[in-house]
Amino acid sequence: MRMINSRRCKLRRVVCPECREPVRRCPPDRWLTAIGPRPRWSHLDGEPLCPVIAPGGSRPARPRRVPTPPARRTITPPATVTPPAPDAAPVYVVAGGDLIAVFDNPEAAGIMFTTMTGANLEPVRGHLTPAQWEAQRASLARLPGVTIVDTRPGHENGAS
Repeated sequence: MRMINSRRCKLRRVVCPECREPVRRCPPDRWLTAIGPRPRWSHLDGEPLCPVIAPGGSRPARPRRVPTPPARRTITPPATVTPPAPDAAPVYVVAGGDLIAVFDNPEAAGIMFTTMTGANLEPVRGHLTPAQWEAQRASLARLPGVTIVDTRPGHENGAS
């Protein structure tokens, strides 16, 4: 038996019909030719799609297309929020996946937003007053698995 390994991949918006996890249009990283013909699709981690029962035994499932995700969402403060005081610089927040990044300038927040979008995290962004951010941070810090990174100078050495 020989093993085949391939690194060429193309990400698509399709899922495995058995486990509903995203898949890639790329053969599995490892495949034994004795199992049968090499499938064209695999899970994102390189494993073959989940097995299904077929007339000649089990075979990897065939992927299914899923609807495209909704358009990007943005955080908009409520209409009753007062603008920040002239001496208080706004806090720019970008959240995606389990990461919340805090910046003191919109350019850095924009770069993080673009990076998270490229990683398919569907991030959200917005700006708050320092007081609003501290109130939100207190409730967000209690969530399990959420990492808050504060890049503003003088704020807990960049991480919180």
